[in-house]
Amino acid sequence: MRRDSLRFPSCKLSSGPRHASQFSPSLSCGPLSLSYIAGFFFLISFLLPCPHLEAQETVLQLQTVPPLAQVRPFSKAVTMIVLVTRRDGTLIENGWIQLRLDAPRPGRFFSTDFPFVEGSQLLDIRLPIQQGKVQWQYLFAIRGQYQIETETVNANSKKSGKVFRFTVREHEKKWIFLGLLTLGLFLLGFFAGRLFTGAKLNGKANNALGFSLLLLGLIFWNGRTTAQENKTEKDLARLEIDAATVGRPARIRWSLIDSAVGKAGHLTLKIVHLEKGKTAFAVNKIPVVNEFSMEFQFTDGDEYRVEAIADINGGELSRSEKTVSVISIEPLPSAAISPIGFFLGVICVGLWAGRWSRRAAAPSRATFHIEG
Repeated sequence: MRRDSLRFPSCKLSSGPRHASQFSPSLSCGPLSLSYIAGFFFLISFLLPCPHLEAQETVLQLQTVPPLAQVRPFSKAVTMIVLVTRRDGTLIENGWIQLRLDAPRPGRFFSTDFPFVEGSQLLDIRLPIQQGKVQWQYLFAIRGQYQIETETVNANSKKSGKVFRFTVREHEKKWIFLGLLTLGLFLLGFFAGRLFTGAKLNGKANNALGFSLLLLGLIFWNGRTTAQENKTEKDLARLEIDAATVGRPARIRWSLIDSAVGKAGHLTLKIVHLEKGKTAFAVNKIPVVNEFSMEFQFTDGDEYRVEAIADINGGELSRSEKTVSVISIEPLPSAAISPIGFFLGVICVGLWAGRWSRRAAAPSRATFHIEG
């Protein structure tokens, strides 16, 4: 039987049954081969991640000196370094970083020595990128997990951000002291329980025991007020600081006076805790034009000295200084409920243990006299 066929330039189609494929398996036959289709989808899958890689080409890394494992509250200022590089490891020279540092959140049971600082904003500052990094010094006041939010803008106006979280541990001596205090309160309750437990415990002894427990719950607080004092050696710049209150950041602004506006220079800013003699914050020789501002929280009601030294182009040196007395806030009475409840609970457990040991020993003595 003769079979009709349709001829194409590179293949032949039979007029036979249409349910079976009659195309040639060769690469030159058919509108699209399998290799072309696979290559198309491979190209699409390769191009899709490209915008994401381009947006995330800036890599941020946090380093500290000394390492975070050695950092303790109010020990000494820590040098904080944020490295800014590309994915290939090359440094990003131009741009700036906006930094925001937040304090640890309140603990579930024990609070720190600064309850109004917990969970608040400590620092908000914009620093220029120099040699692929930004660097500053900071004195951490309390233990817990801190958080640094960063936003980077490079010379091409591309933005990227990252959140760093790290933990500052408490001094080991404080935990040892807490353990010894807890043990001492337990022993106090234990011996008091044995002393005030007898066959006939009168009402006066019970009243004396209750009154002694109430005395342990009395707490007194002490507050301070604020004052500011200015000192400027040259009239090239001014230093302005908002009223400083514990728990709220204060704005610190350094700016050139009208006669020096338009000049660039390098600014060194330092904040010193006067009572402890420690640096609370510092930046060294950052390039500025006209002004520099940041938000900084003074974490306790003490006096601080803010120093600003600027090397203006042309060899002019400007030095400004201001002493800040921070307004302290009395903590709420509810903040002392948890630690007082814990210590009273330890004493009560000691009382119960002492009373139980005294009463448990009484029947054995009675049995001994009967047998004798």
